[in-house]
Amino acid sequence: MGECEENLYQFFTGFEQSLYDDSSIKKEWVTDGFYAQFSICPDVHSCLELKRRLRLTSDYRIKSLYTNHVVCKNDKIARQSIYVQNVIFNQEGKIVFEYAGRYSNSYQWKNHKWLLNECRYDLDMSSGENLLKYKLNDPVVYGGHSLCIVSEYDAPWRGLKDSPENRTDEETALEIIYKYAYAIDNGDWYSFVEVFNKEGIFENIETSYIGADRVLEFLKQYRHTVSNAQHALFISKMKQSGGNMVVEGYLLRNCKFKEMGSSYSELKYAYKARYIFTLRKEREKFEIYRVVFSREDLPADNQQVY
Repeated sequence: MGECEENLYQFFTGFEQSLYDDSSIKKEWVTDGFYAQFSICPDVHSCLELKRRLRLTSDYRIKSLYTNHVVCKNDKIARQSIYVQNVIFNQEGKIVFEYAGRYSNSYQWKNHKWLLNECRYDLDMSSGENLLKYKLNDPVVYGGHSLCIVSEYDAPWRGLKDSPENRTDEETALEIIYKYAYAIDNGDWYSFVEVFNKEGIFENIETSYIGADRVLEFLKQYRHTVSNAQHALFISKMKQSGGNMVVEGYLLRNCKFKEMGSSYSELKYAYKARYIFTLRKEREKFEIYRVVFSREDLPADNQQVY
């Protein structure tokens, strides 16, 4: 990650955790016009009020996994997209509630630091006993369609672009892959077209689709059959050779954490598929040329994440 991206990652993961536990949250972390719109907790204009609504009782603890982190910025404004999967334990260390969602946040640069200005969150899926004290969205209501609190309009790359010299090839490749995942999850097909080569290939165990148009049709049909989706990706390996970049990763099994014992610290994550992306750099621009997707149960261990 670049310095700004790393700083905002560390800030926001700490901010989100402080919403649920006993740690303090400070008004100085947000702008005077702070606004939060959560699908589980709408229309909040104070970070302290947001914490009051979301805080868990002392009987429970939460553990979170963050993926697909992207930041785009200019001198005074930054936008952030980040996926999160949360698991809540009881005092015995047993999982009682799992849920997954995505954030789209905006920041303003004031007094030599980034302040959180707007925080948007859509709940994608959940499993177990709802401990959030709020009615969760019924997927039937929006079956086949995305929730709109976090939409393609809120994506970091809409209207904000880092200058090319601020990014390494590895950072650019990761942003493109996360943009591809975001496009599928949100039905943001303009973003898909921006990152997928016109002659690109998508392969799975059943068949291959050649050409961006055919791949797009396949993904649109897939997206219409599911009420929600979250392509949370663990990136385990990146290798560059000339103008090609090969990126290997794993798709997290949504709301399917594995308990390896009764200990909170022994929680492991479960994967359900393997991805291999091949990106090509043409005319100083990376595009996804090939995606190999294999659905398989994988060991529940923690891979290195970029």
